[in-house]
Amino acid sequence: MKVNKKIIMILCLVLGLATVFLIYKLSLTSSSQNNLTKLENKISSLSNKEYELKDITPFEWDVVYSFEAYIPKDEIEKTIGFDSNLIKETVSEGMQQVIFVKSNQMVCYVYGYDDKLGYSFDFGDDWNEYVKLESKDQNYFQILQSNGIKHIRYEKK
Repeated sequence: MKVNKKIIMILCLVLGLATVFLIYKLSLTSSSQNNLTKLENKISSLSNKEYELKDITPFEWDVVYSFEAYIPKDEIEKTIGFDSNLIKETVSEGMQQVIFVKSNQMVCYVYGYDDKLGYSFDFGDDWNEYVKLESKDQNYFQILQSNGIKHIRYEKK
């Protein structure tokens, strides 16, 4: 009888820990999605002029990464320093993949085609495989609109 109680207690503990872990993972996904919605709303309200990236993003972040097409998921995770079930490999040249990170956690993930998103980030051509910008630096972007898409272009100073 005592063995059964111990087994039940261990099973309850394992089940409880699994539930806490699942809730934690879902809250990170939900937070990233909420920040993406906030970012998209902010971008849609911007006029054609220059902004600092921190004024475009309505959430806190330490580092932003943008990756070239076809970079493998494991290489992306190695570069950003953690694994994420949200990250996908791009399947085409015309796709965006922008990852905002705060305290080694993804706080926003932009992934998709410009025409579907309604906007595009352009970090210039001076990088290989990925670009990394830090929020502590002054990162200026020019907003330009054409064909219904807001182009957010990095202005290297």
